[in-house]
Amino acid sequence: MSTDAEHVRQASGEPTTAVTLAAPEPVGPSLFVRTVIRPMTKVLNPLVRKLAGRRHFKMAAQIHHVGRRSGRPYMTPAGARLAGERIVIPLTFGNRSDWAQNVRAAGGCWIRLNGHDYSATGPEFLRVSEAGPLVRSAFSPLERASFRLLGIKQVLSLRAVPADASQQRAAQVPAPSGSRHTPSGSALAITVIAGAQLMVALDVTIVNIALPHIEAALHFSRPSLAWVIDAYTLVFGGLMLVGGRTADFLGRKRMFVIGLAVFSLASLAGGLATTGATLIAARAVQGVGGAIASPTALSLVTTVFPEGRQRNRALAAYAGATGGGGILGLIAGGLLTDLLSWRWVLFVNVIIGGLLVLAAPRVIPATARRANRPSLPSALLSVLGIGALVYGFLHAASDGWRNSLTVGSFTLSVFLLTAFVLVQTRSSEPLLPLRLFRNRNRVGSYLMGLSIGAAIFSMFYFLTQFVQEVLGYSPIKAGVAFLPLMVLLGATAQVGGRLISRTGPKPLLIFGAAWVLIALIWLSGISASSTYVGRVLPALIMLGIGIGSFFVPLASTAVAGVTDRDAGIASGAYNMFFQIGGAVGLAALTTVAATAIRSDLSSHPASHAAGSPAQLLHALADGWGTAFAAGTGFAALALFTAVAVVRVRVGEINSAHVH
Repeated sequence: MSTDAEHVRQASGEPTTAVTLAAPEPVGPSLFVRTVIRPMTKVLNPLVRKLAGRRHFKMAAQIHHVGRRSGRPYMTPAGARLAGERIVIPLTFGNRSDWAQNVRAAGGCWIRLNGHDYSATGPEFLRVSEAGPLVRSAFSPLERASFRLLGIKQVLSLRAVPADASQQRAAQVPAPSGSRHTPSGSALAITVIAGAQLMVALDVTIVNIALPHIEAALHFSRPSLAWVIDAYTLVFGGLMLVGGRTADFLGRKRMFVIGLAVFSLASLAGGLATTGATLIAARAVQGVGGAIASPTALSLVTTVFPEGRQRNRALAAYAGATGGGGILGLIAGGLLTDLLSWRWVLFVNVIIGGLLVLAAPRVIPATARRANRPSLPSALLSVLGIGALVYGFLHAASDGWRNSLTVGSFTLSVFLLTAFVLVQTRSSEPLLPLRLFRNRNRVGSYLMGLSIGAAIFSMFYFLTQFVQEVLGYSPIKAGVAFLPLMVLLGATAQVGGRLISRTGPKPLLIFGAAWVLIALIWLSGISASSTYVGRVLPALIMLGIGIGSFFVPLASTAVAGVTDRDAGIASGAYNMFFQIGGAVGLAALTTVAATAIRSDLSSHPASHAAGSPAQLLHALADGWGTAFAAGTGFAALALFTAVAVVRVRVGEINSAHVH
């Protein structure tokens, strides 16, 4: 049997009648049922449980009952028919079944049958041979014949009263304070949550491959083309905190679906865009949807799945989607652009998002929400302050650190974020509770997210250019070149999800950060004569192992011990630091690479004919190698943080709490 937080205890306010057969004669399943039907049921039950109770699946009902010993709510699918004012349920496994005994002990249950809810009371265990008229009115001759074949000797009869939604809500079993519930279809819930994160992560890179085609189709100028990426990044980073906190106050399930819907509709608008301005606007709205869906997905992992094996499984899937989504975006972007059109790099989100929007309400349970609301000034200061910070880094990457607009953006960001912190210290409902930063391990995870994001975002950016510009790979071949990284990352993330309960997160964080550092050191030796097998592939293997190793423990440490009321904002803060880290690294290392490229071109005028392709490729490779060398500083900071700041040990990840 599977638990469900929304199951109900018994009839709403209506006194239950005594059980007609106070001590029914024990009846067990027949030999055929024990040896054949029961094993089949165990295999098919998850599917039947999802379909039971619906109008188009009339053969099964959902029996919502309460454990007579545990007091916990359960749901069991069972064949049932409505006969007048009574619901009749054949007892395939006899009246010894736990669910039947629970109904008998409680004096009733809730039943969903043919799309309708019923308050069922007065349970009666009746022999089929003694309840002829009732059984004949409820079941067809063919069904009664199947009773004899299966050896069904008893039925359960209950008086049924249609119940409206308000009655059902009034009779719901309250969940214990602070408890977390796992949906019966936990694998489906994990798939939906990871699918949403995959779609958001995929969008970060899938559009990059299509930029030359977008430039030609919509007549972008070179400076304005960058806004196809920057519009999404700017809004996504700026709204991350607000998106995560909104889920805490308005309900994570609701905001998760809203975020997916906004992202999907914006992708559709972008795919249909006929002007550059329309595409940029659509990308900005995509950022809104991503800023809601991404932190909400991680907060759902922490509130839906109990700590331990189930949560580690979910975190592994989430981490694999986060890391693998960017690589998959490179592969999918090349395939879709070359085989179909650049528009399909956006249309693919409509397909994925549409399926997730349909599935999410069915497989993800509702979570508790807070009654109060954060202040509007907090939200505005957060959005404007983080937006100005991200814009400053984006502008620095294209126009330099000394540009007046870059300096002005950073100055405005410092002013707004300082005001934001002051408002949070005085607010009764802060948007970002400062108590989150009292936990040393959480602060360490945020710092690691910032530094490792700076290292790997820029690494993907430069490595993608290297395989296309220097190695001469087509978009499809360039995407496939990253396939080993994606495969290893996904496999290592699954292994890390299993090991974390044995080793704790710290060894995995150190191991993963060390491999990323080694990979960047290896890439710093890249040159125009480097080959894919000799230089790029070993780095991809090391990065796959490293990134896959630390993603699960890093996300786990960031949200460990957070109460349900702060799960959304803790997730939003983690995603925000990771996103800002990416912007910081890209801006800083792009400047480093550009400086090195200019220096190489000016210092080797005689090695090749001026401006020749060979000279340019040599300069590009030298610049990117210098950027990889500088990126080792970010990876070293992440490794130092894992060693010196994070102190969580085995078992502590499940016992820490925010006060």
